[in-house]
Amino acid sequence: MKSYFTNKRGSGLIGILVVVFIMAALVYGGVFFSKNTNNNELETNKTNINSPVDAINTLNKAKEDISEINEKTESRKQKAEDIINEVDGEEVPESDFDEYIITVSNIKAGDNIVSPVTIEGDAVAFENSVIVELRNQAHETMVKEYVTTKAPDVGQSGAFKITLSFDFSSTKEGYVAVYEESAKDGSEVNLVEIPITYNKDKQIE
Repeated sequence: MKSYFTNKRGSGLIGILVVVFIMAALVYGGVFFSKNTNNNELETNKTNINSPVDAINTLNKAKEDISEINEKTESRKQKAEDIINEVDGEEVPESDFDEYIITVSNIKAGDNIVSPVTIEGDAVAFENSVIVELRNQAHETMVKEYVTTKAPDVGQSGAFKITLSFDFSSTKEGYVAVYEESAKDGSEVNLVEIPITYNKDKQIE
């Protein structure tokens, strides 16, 4: 009888130990699972930089993204400039203005001119049109005329020639000015301004 109770008590202790072991395993397993889940979430939100090579790759990727943004911005800027440069249905690249030149062939600095005066030269001008002026010493316009060059086509050099009359009375110094008007804002482009004197009997105001 004593042996029976002893065996029964031993079996009970073993059962209790098994239950405790199972509970401990469940608790530990739950903590371990929760920890791994949190770590996975953190790893997902972290940039995978584990070495200098990873850091360099990440930096290069950021530079590529910035470069792409800059290219898109430049493309939009160019489209806006193209719209601004569009005049009378024709595209007028701003860079082309740098290629336009004007020369005056028959008048040089210090010449004394009388009325009527003929002014001639060559020009590469937008729509083959230039403006010829007689100005006073303060660079103010006294006589102004438009003239069309004899260029064979737009963007090519062509000769121009015009005769201007004047009747001034106060100062004898001034300028012969030849230029073209900007297609964008009407300002003077490629101005050639030659200092001259007017005949003493036909002086500029």
